[in-house]
Amino acid sequence: MYKRQILGCVLFSFIPLFNKERVPYVAGEKTTFKDMLAALKNNKAFMLVIISYFLGFGRQMAMGIQVQAANVILGSQNLVAVLGIVTAIGSMISMALCPVLIKKLGEKKVYLLLSIYGFVASLLSFVVGYFWFRDPDNIVLTVLFYLFLFLIGLQFAAVTLMPMIMTADCVDYYEYETGKRMEGAAYSILTLTIKVCLALGTALGLVFIQISGYSDTVNQITAGTVSGFSTKTKDLVFFAYTVVPGILALLSTIPMFKYDIVGEKKARIATELAARRKSAE
Repeated sequence: MYKRQILGCVLFSFIPLFNKERVPYVAGEKTTFKDMLAALKNNKAFMLVIISYFLGFGRQMAMGIQVQAANVILGSQNLVAVLGIVTAIGSMISMALCPVLIKKLGEKKVYLLLSIYGFVASLLSFVVGYFWFRDPDNIVLTVLFYLFLFLIGLQFAAVTLMPMIMTADCVDYYEYETGKRMEGAAYSILTLTIKVCLALGTALGLVFIQISGYSDTVNQITAGTVSGFSTKTKDLVFFAYTVVPGILALLSTIPMFKYDIVGEKKARIATELAARRKSAE
């Protein structure tokens, strides 16, 4: 057995020396900043998607301050995985259910539903956390605390999956109106927006961490003058972890009320584009 394994490793090491690329490289579409601006300016529906994403940038806060939140709320930075996993399970379920919801309600209604749900779940999670911080040995409150963290995760298809789907619809709409596709420019803008929102969300979260007295308390704990974080610090950090993202998720719904690539219009665009492509063959 070991001889076969050694022989396999030796043969595998020769691949870089003798392997040749058989598929010729073809340069893809180049997207300039000018193309991105034009795509955004001339596609109202896509602009609404991007504005909505920017307004909801606070959804990224929880990820940006998760280490500090774990330290304050659970008592150790090493427990950051607990916060992440509980919410991530809800997020994965949300994305799995998203196609079913879209089929029944459409992208716009699903986005609005998940965003409004996210606001309500975040607010209720904070209320549960507020009472749990004052009675951490209460089993019922402990279960409810983790349950609502899971429920918060159910909203995240609205920020991870829905913008991708709606951007694809916006690309089809632009092609329907102009005869040109703008996939490269559209997804470049969306990618840039996601990165900027991650940075903004983290920055805002760290502002809350700073004003909560987190750094001073960590120094005091290290010096041995205090044994843990105050309920005031816990409240403020958890407010940043739950309520602020929830409020901004609710704000993100405002542009979506004017988004109109839905229902009959979306079906008409898809049918027309399919007919054009078939006639071009």
